[in-house]
Parts: sequence; structure tokens; C-alpha cells
Amino acid sequence: MDQVFSSFNENLKKEREDARKDIEDCINELYREASVSSTAMIAILSGKITNLETELSRQRENYAAQDTAAGRRMFVMMEASWMDSRIAGRTLESANPTRLIGPAPHVQDITPASMTRAQARAHSSTIKLFTIGTEGPGMFSAGKFWLAEDAVFPKLRTWMVENASSRTLWISSPYDKAGTTSARAAALAVVTAAWQAETPLISHFCQRPRPREVRSGMSIVQVGLVGMVYSLIHQLLQFGSEEEILPISEEKMTSLDGSNNSWEASLEVLRVLLDHTPVLMYCVIDGLNDLEWGDTGKGCPQVLDVLFARQRKTGTVFNILLTTAGQSRVLPPRVDPRDRQVTTKTATEVERYGRRIELSSRDQKGPVYAAGRS
Repeated sequence: MDQVFSSFNENLKKEREDARKDIEDCINELYREASVSSTAMIAILSGKITNLETELSRQRENYAAQDTAAGRRMFVMMEASWMDSRIAGRTLESANPTRLIGPAPHVQDITPASMTRAQARAHSSTIKLFTIGTEGPGMFSAGKFWLAEDAVFPKLRTWMVENASSRTLWISSPYDKAGTTSARAAALAVVTAAWQAETPLISHFCQRPRPREVRSGMSIVQVGLVGMVYSLIHQLLQFGSEEEILPISEEKMTSLDGSNNSWEASLEVLRVLLDHTPVLMYCVIDGLNDLEWGDTGKGCPQVLDVLFARQRKTGTVFNILLTTAGQSRVLPPRVDPRDRQVTTKTATEVERYGRRIELSSRDQKGPVYAAGRS
């Protein structure tokens, strides 16, 4: 009897060892595939592909008129990034929506109070001169991905879903001058997911202007607010077809000269461009509270009013993520407490050889793979 049990145990041990080896081989293959597949994204993040703006323009000009799976793709990217590093791999089905470009709008007669999108884009280089801060992709560091604390993820998951009842999410962190806060890390993670999933999004990471950037007759806060609105305008101009008619006059576009007198005109241009960019689904703004203090109290609320007005339009999907560090006096009366998440931990930076993500192109068939390693 002892010999029987001994033989049984030996056979069981051998089968277990064989199974373990097969699993390890699969894990190593996943790591290898993830390493190969991440090359392109790492090249972009590390600056090896320098023409980042060209890629952004390409994406924005070619979004599908209706893309109901965009939020799901972002969620897949975010979920993969948040996976515990002990999990070797996971296969996720790609939504793979058909990428159909909407037909060009009927060419209308151009009136003195209107212009084509191509004519409006001609002002982009001037507008960009006065932007202060950066849109999200400009903050991708060399081969590193930012993750926020786990408590934030459920809120982000709900916010990303297109049919979510609430369209606004505010994530706040304690102020930390030493480095990136968990709130900003969450914003960067969302922008990264949108970039990889080719999801229509505009973003801005606010900063207070340096003394040399302050223009005559304007305060630091005024320069920063104008710079933020100009940044959003610059991004929105990249969407849509060149032939589209916009109800914006040449005079109004020319008035965007970076001065304080251009403030009302810039808000109107922002409003028009939001109304004429139906594919836009997400907006991320980090550090808006940095531009509150010293302001007359009107600038930040006016920007929020324009964004929220777009959100209230019937049949519109427009989700807004606001992330802040420290106190804000503008956001509490405008964001429902149920739509706020307070973070307490510091951000986590995942190195290049930490977790890697592969996302199938929307034009390709096949699964999405995610693999992790400590």
C-alpha cells in the first residue's frame, strides 16, 4: 500500500511540476509580447517620436461621428494599469467599433460673421503663443505611467461610462509641493488611457505664469486663465473637417491676442467650438484652483459655466474631470459632494519596466492584452 501511495504522489508531483512549468512559460511569453508591443508607446513617451502634435491632430481629425465604445476602451486601459503586479496577464475583448468618419457637413455660404474651420485654424500658431500650462500628452514622462491610489479607481470607472448619470468628477488631494499628487496622477492616467484608446478628449494642466510671462496690465492669474482657455481653443480647432462652417467672425479670431480685452471673445470662441465638436466626449482640467487666488472671482466660474453648458445639451455626452491639490473656493458650490473624491495617499510612478499595456487598434481585430511585473 505504501508503494502505491508513493507512486501516486510521484506522478502527482510530476504533473504539478509540468503544469507549473507550462504556466511559467506562458507568463514569460506574455512578458515578451508585452515588451515588444510597448515599444511604440514607449518611443512616444520617451521622446523618440518627436512629432507628438502631428499624432494628436491625426487622431482629432479622424474620430468617428458616433463612438459609443470610447469610454469602454478608456476603462480597459485604466483597469489594466491598476491591475495588481502579481497578476501575470489577462485577456480582454476589444470592442473594435467600426471606425466610420462622419460625412463632411453641407458647405454653407460663408458670411462676414462666419469662417471655415481651416480659416480658424490659421490663427492656431498665434493662439498657441499665449497658452500657459500644457495639455496632458505634453506631460508624458520618459517611459513612465502614473497611477493614483486604488480608492479613486471606482469613481473613475463610473465617470468613464457613457451612460453614467453624473457627468462631472472632482478629485482633490492635499497640497504637496514635493511632487505629483494623487489627484494629478489620476488625471494623467486618464489622459494616457484616452491617448492609447484614441478617445476624443481635451485636457489642460494649469500652471501659474512665470514673471517673464506676465503681460502689461494683467495679473498672474489673468494671464494663466487666458492661457488655459487659449489652450482648449487650440485643441478644439484640430477636430472636424476643414470645410466646416463655424459661426465665428474673422474679427473675433483676430482679437485673440493674449490681452485681457480678449477674455470675453475667447469664452465665446470656446463656447462655439464646443458646440461644433460633437465627437468630443471628455475634458480633463488639473490645477484650476491655482488660478483662483488673486482673481476677481469671475474667471474660473466663467470657464466652468461654458463647460457645464455644453454638458447640459440634450443628447450630448461630455464628461468633465477636475483634479486639484489643496483648497478650492470655486468648485464646492458647483460640484455635487457625491461627485467628489478626496485622495490621501501619494501618487505612484510605475517605471518603464513595471506594467506594460498593449491595446489593439480600433481598426484591427483581436484582443487587448495587459501584463504586469514588479
